[in-house]
Amino acid sequence: RIFITFPLVIALTIDFLPLAWLILLIGSFTDFLDGWLARKAEVSNPWGAKMDPLADKIFTIGPFIWLAIKGIIPIWAIWLLVSRELIVSSWRSEQIKGGPASLLGKTKTFLQITCLLIFLWPPSWNVVYIFDQLNNLGLICFWTSLIFSIISSMNYLRIK
Repeated sequence: RIFITFPLVIALTIDFLPLAWLILLIGSFTDFLDGWLARKAEVSNPWGAKMDPLADKIFTIGPFIWLAIKGIIPIWAIWLLVSRELIVSSWRSEQIKGGPASLLGKTKTFLQITCLLIFLWPPSWNVVYIFDQLNNLGLICFWTSLIFSIISSMNYLRIK
């Protein structure tokens, strides 16, 4: 996912949302797939356990910053989200096996990806009245993911 972040940011920069949405979908699917395959094969790699969460953060922070630039999400909320990611990623990187993701953390990531897929949905792909409902759903997913981010970071720091 780190390697497809650059094309994702370029697609967003030139407002080519169909490509950005497709890249985001592919990156999200590969994240799910590599985690599922690792669990199924019962393979644990300390380097992968540390790099996978970092790749997720790099992959999602760019689109969130783009949403803030567009005025869709307030910049302070993105700052809070990025701060949480840095704190938790720092803690996880110090753990021998990378520190397992909590259920809240996994739910947060799912909501963030859902939020981004909703917000990056190109307006040309649907009828105008549906677009407004998608925007509202995207905001609900974002604010819920931010609440989960804060709660899960407190759990990581308190328990660990």
